[in-house]
Amino acid sequence: MTLYDRRREKLIADLKNKEYRDAFVAEHIYTGIPFQIKALRKQKERNWTQEELGKRANMFQERIRVLENPDNESLSIKTLLRLASAFDIGLMIRFAPISDLVKWDLELSEEALQVESYKDEAYFQEIDDVIGKAREFLRAPDQRPTHIYLAHDNTREKTKKELNPEEIYGYKNKPSDALREVAR
Repeated sequence: MTLYDRRREKLIADLKNKEYRDAFVAEHIYTGIPFQIKALRKQKERNWTQEELGKRANMFQERIRVLENPDNESLSIKTLLRLASAFDIGLMIRFAPISDLVKWDLELSEEALQVESYKDEAYFQEIDDVIGKAREFLRAPDQRPTHIYLAHDNTREKTKKELNPEEIYGYKNKPSDALREVAR
């Protein structure tokens, strides 16, 4: 039996106890978020000091130090939103099945705590590429591309897709008017 399997079995057994479950959920928040704040700050693309993050979040360095401390239990949604803005990332706060927390806990790694900033997300770069192709389509009627290649979410697989402005942008009557708006 692997270490992962042993950890999983022990965790599942421990979670049968309601008090343990409640503590597990609280620990996921009060320990997980401080570790993620620190991991995001030190992420290769950023490599910020606490002082740098403080400036970007309009907080003192001392406040960042406290937020990165897993013994601190004074996290607020307002503060987390300020940090998300500083990192230029999203923030999801939602209720979830305990099994989701277990999976997260068992698969936790430094890489799992890292999040790309908006400007680095492939999803939005792909959209910019589609808009660029639309601009090309409008500017050079005789050299219009007939296909674009779209990468799927988390894979590097690409799919050849016919460039059909009506389908892509949902305009049936005058797609060129809509594309001209996008190209401006």
